[in-house]
Amino acid sequence: MIYRFDSIPHNIIKHIGGKASNLLRLSKSGFNVPDWYVIPASYFERYYEGSRMDNLKAQFNKGLKIDELSRSLKGVILHDGTLKENIERDIIRVIDEDIFPVSVRSSALNEDSEALSYAGQFSTFLNVTDKNSLSEYILQCLASQYDRRNMVYKRLNKQEKIFQGLAVIIQKMVSSQKSGIIFTADPTTGDKNKIVINGSYGQGEGVVSDSVKSDMYVYDKIENKFEYRIESKKEFVDLNEKGGLIKRSVAEDKIDQPVFTEVELKEIINTASKIEDIFGTPQDIEFAMDKEKIYILQARSITTEVTDEGDELIWDNSNIVESFSGPTTPLTFSFANEAYSIIYRLMCLKLGVSKKTIDENKMIYTNMIGFINNRIYYSLNSWFTALSFLPAYKYNKEFMEKMMGVKSEFKGKLIKKENGT
Repeated sequence: MIYRFDSIPHNIIKHIGGKASNLLRLSKSGFNVPDWYVIPASYFERYYEGSRMDNLKAQFNKGLKIDELSRSLKGVILHDGTLKENIERDIIRVIDEDIFPVSVRSSALNEDSEALSYAGQFSTFLNVTDKNSLSEYILQCLASQYDRRNMVYKRLNKQEKIFQGLAVIIQKMVSSQKSGIIFTADPTTGDKNKIVINGSYGQGEGVVSDSVKSDMYVYDKIENKFEYRIESKKEFVDLNEKGGLIKRSVAEDKIDQPVFTEVELKEIINTASKIEDIFGTPQDIEFAMDKEKIYILQARSITTEVTDEGDELIWDNSNIVESFSGPTTPLTFSFANEAYSIIYRLMCLKLGVSKKTIDENKMIYTNMIGFINNRIYYSLNSWFTALSFLPAYKYNKEFMEKMMGVKSEFKGKLIKKENGT
């Protein structure tokens, strides 16, 4: 069964995943959220109960080659005629024609898990214009949980349950003239007194994927002023009439102009602050603007450790510059960040740190390194906090300082949770 956002039964909410649950809160709170539907994970579960699928899932923990397993599991979903027929019968026929074009996105049941993060790991399809092809995109979105990278991620993190539950969101596309991402705390330093906005013309996918130049605006709450970094924006991402996205040229007179006016920036910040109040934590919010109206596409808690005034995060590249000696791309950083997170969680586990402590302090391990002005730095707060979980921290701290090339004693704040040991 598929549910429109304004008719989701209470007993179904637990089956729609983190992303859809957040959208539901936003919709109920009166924000401009484009109309959307959700197919709960429970709808698909019956199709995972079968001898072939069960046998394949059993092979996951028996060391079957990831490539072979990935192909087989995805094949069961993509080539299951019964599943496709039922989607078309139960789902496609109830969706309003006027919602098209739409995006098709995943909403994992454990997307907000404290143990693991699945952000960006499942397939998203934008500007689907043809209702008759919608079932194909739903199946591809569903099958993407078995992509090779996701299987490797699960095995590295010793996840025995291969299927965690995946709902699918179908949402009306906004024909946006401007779009962007707003962080209600600095995503690099965690400073709650700074709000960061990245924006560009057209669709937000250009900003999210970093495929086009985007402006950056930093608002200082204490000083009540903006700092701008205005880029030369020669291209923007737009909706393609035939479906999907296309890059177009920016009008000559807009290339070097700010995307947002100060009035628009203040309205965006005001909206984001209200969203932060609802969720109770700093938010990472994707938005789009069409005819001066702000639409909220997604909201989630930011993953950087948030700090109060005076709780400085200390970044240093004395050692890591040997590995990343110059400007680095976001793709390289995201891979390195994931590798550091997994490796040092496993290392601490092997050295005797309890799994409970590691899980409670997940934020430390996901922020061992940072990405500042296209260069990679160590977060010394995270490194020394992780070290403090091991015996003899007082003595090992000095060796760590030497190893990392720090020329003065680290006197920064340890950021472990109070109940961490």
